[in-house]
Amino acid sequence: MQPDQLASGFRAELKKTVRHTGLAVCLAATSGLMLSACDSGSGGDNGRTPAEQQAIEDGPMGLVFSYPYNGQQNVTLTSQIAFRTQSAFDNDIADAIALRTASGDIAPELSINVVQDDNQPNVYRIETSRPLRGNVTYRLVTTRALQSGDVRYDAGQTLFQFTTAPTPGAPSAGEFRVTEVAPGESNPVTGQTSIFAQFNTLHISLSETIDPSSVIDGETFTVTGPDGNDIEGARMVSGHEIAFDPADNLAPGDYTISLSGDVRSAFGKSLEPMSVTRTVLDSGDIVQQNLLVDNGQGFAGDADDSPLDGLMDNLVTIRTQLIGVNQQPARNQPERAGVLVNLSQPGMPGFGDVFPNSLPAGQLVQLKPLSVSLNGDVPTPLQSGPIQVQFGTDANVYLMANDYQDIATPTAVRLRFDLNNTTLIEAAPGTPEYVVQALANGVFNQSALNVQASGLAIPQDNGDLVITTLGAFPLTVNRSDDLTIDFSLTLRLPAGEQTPVVADNVAPFVISQTPSACLYTFGTPAYRPVYSQRGSAPTALPEQACLQVLQQGGALTTPSGINDFQIEGSPALTFSEPLDPLSVNGQSIQMTGPTGNVPVSFQVDGSSVVLRPDDLLQPNTQYTIALGSGSALRDLAGNALVANPAGGPGQSIRFTTEPQVFNEAMQAPVILGELTPGVPCALEGGDFMSGGNDAGRCVGSEPADASGLDDDDDSDSMAGGMVTASATTDYPVFQNPKNVSVNVSFSKFVQRDTVVLADGCLTSGSGDDNSNNDATVALERIDGNGQCVGVPEASLAFLNTNDDTTRGFTIRPAQELTEGARYWIVICGNDGDASCGATILDTDGLALNTDPFNGTGTTPASQDAAGGPDIIMPFDAIGYTTDFYADQFTLPYTDTNGNGQFDDADGNGVYSEGDERPQASNRALVNLSLLGAPITNTDNLGSRPDVNGAYPAYLSLTRPVAIRKTLNDCDARLADIVDDQGNGVVGESPDNCIQVSLLPGGFSALTGIGISLAEAFPAIAEAVTDPLEEVTDPVNTLVSSLPVVGPVLGGTFNTVQDALQGLTTAVFGAVGGSIPVNGDPINTGQILLRFPNQTNDGGGQTAQSGYIVPECEGTLNGQAYQYEPCFVAGLNLVASAPDAQGLELEPQVIRLNLVGPVTFQQNGRLVIALNNANTFSLAASALGLLPATAEIRPGRLNFQLTGNEIHGGRAFPER
Repeated sequence: MQPDQLASGFRAELKKTVRHTGLAVCLAATSGLMLSACDSGSGGDNGRTPAEQQAIEDGPMGLVFSYPYNGQQNVTLTSQIAFRTQSAFDNDIADAIALRTASGDIAPELSINVVQDDNQPNVYRIETSRPLRGNVTYRLVTTRALQSGDVRYDAGQTLFQFTTAPTPGAPSAGEFRVTEVAPGESNPVTGQTSIFAQFNTLHISLSETIDPSSVIDGETFTVTGPDGNDIEGARMVSGHEIAFDPADNLAPGDYTISLSGDVRSAFGKSLEPMSVTRTVLDSGDIVQQNLLVDNGQGFAGDADDSPLDGLMDNLVTIRTQLIGVNQQPARNQPERAGVLVNLSQPGMPGFGDVFPNSLPAGQLVQLKPLSVSLNGDVPTPLQSGPIQVQFGTDANVYLMANDYQDIATPTAVRLRFDLNNTTLIEAAPGTPEYVVQALANGVFNQSALNVQASGLAIPQDNGDLVITTLGAFPLTVNRSDDLTIDFSLTLRLPAGEQTPVVADNVAPFVISQTPSACLYTFGTPAYRPVYSQRGSAPTALPEQACLQVLQQGGALTTPSGINDFQIEGSPALTFSEPLDPLSVNGQSIQMTGPTGNVPVSFQVDGSSVVLRPDDLLQPNTQYTIALGSGSALRDLAGNALVANPAGGPGQSIRFTTEPQVFNEAMQAPVILGELTPGVPCALEGGDFMSGGNDAGRCVGSEPADASGLDDDDDSDSMAGGMVTASATTDYPVFQNPKNVSVNVSFSKFVQRDTVVLADGCLTSGSGDDNSNNDATVALERIDGNGQCVGVPEASLAFLNTNDDTTRGFTIRPAQELTEGARYWIVICGNDGDASCGATILDTDGLALNTDPFNGTGTTPASQDAAGGPDIIMPFDAIGYTTDFYADQFTLPYTDTNGNGQFDDADGNGVYSEGDERPQASNRALVNLSLLGAPITNTDNLGSRPDVNGAYPAYLSLTRPVAIRKTLNDCDARLADIVDDQGNGVVGESPDNCIQVSLLPGGFSALTGIGISLAEAFPAIAEAVTDPLEEVTDPVNTLVSSLPVVGPVLGGTFNTVQDALQGLTTAVFGAVGGSIPVNGDPINTGQILLRFPNQTNDGGGQTAQSGYIVPECEGTLNGQAYQYEPCFVAGLNLVASAPDAQGLELEPQVIRLNLVGPVTFQQNGRLVIALNNANTFSLAASALGLLPATAEIRPGRLNFQLTGNEIHGGRAFPER
């Protein structure tokens, strides 16, 4: 429904309204509008109940404003805190104000710094040493008497209080429940109930992160009107919030809001059913006017200061570890020239001293463009267009009497709204700037629901009304890095003639998609040439350009270029601007497969739409997403979707899912690809079980397999720093920041119902025993003697919620762990000493392999690999960290069924129906030799002569990382990261570098390398012919006396031919009993790469490091490279091949120097694409005794680590 226009004479009529002497405030509002609630209601002064009035009178005197406002709920944990008094305090208050919990205790593990503003001495800001805790009520309290003008504050007096939101991505203590429904919620301090006007948006807050797919309109979520019919509206879900904006203004009356018990949290909890009634009040004649954000000075860097916090007005401050602190001035969007506001009729029955208004959905405030620097220090090419902050639903705006008892004016302001945060694409299509601006929108776009702001409405001498506000809300970067936005926003309602707000007539279009063909470009023949030509990584190009890269390199294996999308993932589309949620449905966006429509639910987030399939997608299947034509999809202004003008996705989007090859002859049991903190294996040795600090080593690893490490190797402790390597394989007890979760990933799908969290101790101790017989995992708190004293309240969350199988889970405590305490992660095995009666099973019914260094089951030589001892992983909880912890996934990867082999039925190295798909983005090309003679691979690996003849091994599994602070002592850290000629891979040493800890909790795995006898024998024959021909007296020479080959042949010989025949017999004898893998009797089996223990001088835990630097320049395999920004690392890895058949590959250390670009995809995903700069090799013995070498030459290792998709895909809950 369109609001009525301002009626003739209405303004003059309102001017005649008189002020009631008992009203806290009656102020001149807009061009003669008067806030008049005089004599409205019958519940006491100003329409308040006696209890509400008493609460105000009992409140503190002397305060004019606070943020958070007094009694505010769902406050962001990293929110700014500020207040303003009528007069500055007479004395120093540095130690006179404390932040306490509701119980009166000092807020634990939190210190504050009170900052008095230099220019406005009655304005104070509170800086906290770390984020607030979730679901906690805090009070700002005086610790001694203070004087502010005529006002005295006694010691122990509460200035204001507020309650924080749930911790993002964490479960709540107790049941999953609704915590607030607004409007109509009651302020716990003042007792005042907010007004529900006809144009208001509903906000429903829950106690923990919601599974969006479980909120279904008309089923699990309903809004019912007075006539009993469901209300149509735009519903959005994000984090723990639900927003519902009715499609039309509601008629006055009673409405019922209901959520059923089928609504689930991201942790699998069922909601306590909820049904509440809210009364919508008659809003009278609604008029529409214009608000202005006047900030030309701010864009020029010279804005006025806000009267609320003393800092620059109309400023948005973006704070996050990954991209640092960025301050962006705000203003009107120039093309729109203002923001519309709907004004209710003041003094309507039930309004009391409140004047409800709204900002219609689609209104915009524009911020300056953002230049992205990682950590705020290392520049990237990512230069956004102007940031667009759009009201995604009708924003609720209230002008009201001030909560603080002695304040008549200015009037208090409360706002509650939902924002779509995007960036504008204003560059011309086809230009490099266009590509970068589209990329920026992919990185930053997302929604923030139930944002709350408070402020003051201040009448001006010229009749204007100035509304100045403060607020804060959380977002994420790269899906798992917390980002906080603090904002100061001043809106002016002019008294005179108003320039109409210009309608939005810019049509939306698709700019990116998940999955994307760009993920597949790295490692293909055209990648480096295109990079050199365009000066940017192909990973970051628009969709059609990525298809061209694949096509140019002969690497386009499916029509879309996408051939490996995870079957548990959710596709997503990103648009140039937010869409109207009411236009997003199964008719406007259809996903189809071979059997027809695929049932999906939709989630609108920022300018993206996520399609969540109800079930797993089918493997190795092409799907199509078709976008409706005409006005089926439209933006909030009603503009219909148009085609992308610059090579982005089309109106029809195709992708192919990963194969899930069933290889009956080779079903390896699942192993852990990641366990953080710790290492993904059962431990042996060590003394932690009795309270010591030695964690031991992986079961089956060699006691000396870390020998040979470089003494000057650079690794970092949990706090950073340079250390030396240790020759021991025993790890110290691990460390983990108390706010970082436990993450586990698997090499293949497991049965989700076999991953069960214990409710008590699985190991021995004084704590309550576990009572769940199905439990297979536990997080235990341990005393100084290695005894379990209990388990913290915690919940499991899985990488996906749409099936009874999964490839990963996380343990999330309801509260932060206790700093300095010891914990054990227990993952049950199935041997005789197991702590529980159940274990995790994969989808083939095989038990989790907990000791993979004794064998992974990836060749017939290691068939009994399932099961093993308990994994008991000790760690100490250390202090809170703001470092960015994330899982980087090896994607795309070849071994999608997790059996450690490239399943290639034809054995020809290329994909055919029924095979896994070889992925060049994560591949090592290995040159094999025996006695110095090359072994040549006869498989087809493409047309490049430098590739053919090498053996491919494909990488998989997960690499956990922690991106730490920026360093300025980079020279020594980068000096040893060199190529084979000793040249540094970085080039000129940078001033700054960002340390990236590569945590020990992840394995990297290479698929087995298979060698046929036809390939091996010519190399063997060539290698032994020369020494045989050199024998001068063959009749009397014992073959056993010959070096190397003698012990294999034995006996004597008469001719070289006789010797070769004997050698043939010996070779076939050595492998004759082997069951071929993909037709090859000689096979390395899966090769596991792990980090050895490296300790600092104090014996504490360390992790090896890589570094993000502004630029790398050099040559690789004769090709020049210039990456901006760039990742480099010099790593020591232990390689093990426990399943080898026909050869032996003992655990050994390799030194690996890596270099490659750091980029974002158009869909916002962080990608680190690496090549080896140095040659590295592995030594083996083949066929019993013959020495063999596996060599990987520079540029032959492609290792692509990808973060989570910003939208869609699969991920643990983070919001």
